[in-house]
Amino acid sequence: MDKLTSGKVIPAYKKTIPNNRTFYKQHISGSYKTTKTTNHVGNFDEGQYHKVLNKMIKKPRKKLRKLVLKEGQYSYIVKGVTVRELGMYKKGLSEETLSAEVAGRDGNAGGVIPEHLHRVFESLPNRKGEYEGTEIATSPGGTEYTMDCSPRPYEGYTEQAIAEEDNGDLNFFLEKPNWMDSASYGPNPMDYEEFPELSRK
Repeated sequence: MDKLTSGKVIPAYKKTIPNNRTFYKQHISGSYKTTKTTNHVGNFDEGQYHKVLNKMIKKPRKKLRKLVLKEGQYSYIVKGVTVRELGMYKKGLSEETLSAEVAGRDGNAGGVIPEHLHRVFESLPNRKGEYEGTEIATSPGGTEYTMDCSPRPYEGYTEQAIAEEDNGDLNFFLEKPNWMDSASYGPNPMDYEEFPELSRK
C-alpha cells in the first residue's frame, strides 16, 4: 500500500499540524531531541493503519496510562512497523517489527494523520470480528481492539515537506530587510567636514 504524500497536512483542528510534525520528528525521522528513556523510531509512514471501532480493556494495568482521545481524535492500530529504540541510554542499534496503538485523525485524502504514539505490541494476534468488515486484535494483556479491516496509509508530514518548511524559514530570515541595508545607513555627513580627504562615491 502506498502512503499518501501530499506534502502538506490540511487539518480540521489547529493543533494537528504541530502535533503531526512532532510525531514525524520524534517517531519517524528521529531528529526530535527527547529526554525519554525509551523512544521508538521507525517507518510509521509506511505502516498500515486500522481505525479502532471499539476497545475493551479486560485487565487494567496500573502502570499503563490510559489513552485519552482529544476532540476529533481516533485510536488506530498500525501494523508491521520496523522500529529502533532510542533514548537517553539507548542507541537504537537493534531493530524489531512491532504493532502500535496511536492517536490521530482521519486525513482529507483518506489516510491517517498520527499525532501521538501510545503503546507498542510485540505480538498482536488477530481474528475475524463479529461484524462484516471487522477484525479483533488482542494484546498480551487481554485488551481487545475491534478494528476496521480496511487498512489506511499514512497521511501527514514527509521528509520533503519538512525540508521545504525549514528551507522556507531560512529564506524568510535571509530575505528579511536588515537595518544595515537601509539607504540611510552610511557615513555620518559630519565626517566629511572633519575629514575632507574622504570622498563620496
